[in-house]
Amino acid sequence: AMTVVILGAVLSTLNSGLYAASRLLHDMARHGDAPGMLLPVSARTRLPQRAVVVCSAAAALIALTAVVSPHLVFAFLVSVIGSFIIFDYVLIVIARQLLCRHARWQGWTALLLLAVVLGAMLPDPATRAELALSAVAIVAVGVAARLRHRDIASHAV
Repeated sequence: AMTVVILGAVLSTLNSGLYAASRLLHDMARHGDAPGMLLPVSARTRLPQRAVVVCSAAAALIALTAVVSPHLVFAFLVSVIGSFIIFDYVLIVIARQLLCRHARWQGWTALLLLAVVLGAMLPDPATRAELALSAVAIVAVGVAARLRHRDIASHAV
């Protein structure tokens, strides 16, 4: 019985992730940050079908890495996701700090607590390696974003 509950929770999470990711990918295409082939939506349901298919294919590929390369590729993906989530929360808190002027102490408290979580990961060699991999991946994504926006700016002139 517990297996059915867990399976239901996992499938619900996957469905939610695919819903959000496909809409985000479609929106990125609208703003020129993803291929234009992801723009069409179903006339009847307004569903971004191509974006859903691409996100589903990506999820299937990630699941396949768990079978094909559980100790290399999948292990890397699992190890960096936690740090990526923390980094995402840091960005959300910073955005809130910039947009909301009231109760700023809440944002500073959240940033402090996130720093404590990251600090707690440093003593353990395994999680320290995960943090280092995550930092490299986050810097790579940042550099790619910077190059992309520089390319867009140079074409706008």
